[in-house]
Amino acid sequence: MRDYNKQAVKTLKKKTSWKKELNKRYTNDTAEKIWKSAEEKLADMYEQYADIPKEHHMHTDNYIFVSAAVYKALQEYDPETAFQVLEEMMKNETLKKAEYLQKMTRHAWFRKAFLSAWTPGSKKFFGPKQGFKNKFYTTKKGEFRMDITQCPYHDYTVKLGCPEIGILFCKNDEYGYGDLYGMRFEREETICGGGKRCDFHLMITKE
Repeated sequence: MRDYNKQAVKTLKKKTSWKKELNKRYTNDTAEKIWKSAEEKLADMYEQYADIPKEHHMHTDNYIFVSAAVYKALQEYDPETAFQVLEEMMKNETLKKAEYLQKMTRHAWFRKAFLSAWTPGSKKFFGPKQGFKNKFYTTKKGEFRMDITQCPYHDYTVKLGCPEIGILFCKNDEYGYGDLYGMRFEREETICGGGKRCDFHLMITKE
């Protein structure tokens, strides 16, 4: 039988920057209580959704459920600023990861390779098997355009009773792709933000 508690502890152990943020904001005792509560909630989510399609787990187990578990734990101890704290954690983590892309897009060859990877990558990791529905557009050279019309980040956060945190995943796209050298990321709306689609428009602005 799968040990969901062990899985939850292992997953959250990787969120070192989140734990540091809690330790900065709260007393050691409160930070530890929030973390332990998040571990328990995450284990419950793993067990409750153990039978979802296996392809969904790449998005739920390390992203959706983790964020929801920490958010719900924060609500127990600091309900007024729980959303703000989670937003800051997610933003800082994404900005740190984006540093690599910002550095690599200084190279023209990388910008082209990065853009060309979006269509196959989206179909493989953000396709119907993972719970997404997509619409791909034919574009001119140097552009990528796609709409997501069904999003598991929205679907699962609704099921978990915290749809308000869905928008934070949308913002991660802006933090991750919004400041790339020689490229521009544009978006008009997202499903989690109340729109009918999540539109992705990425283009090369410097050859």
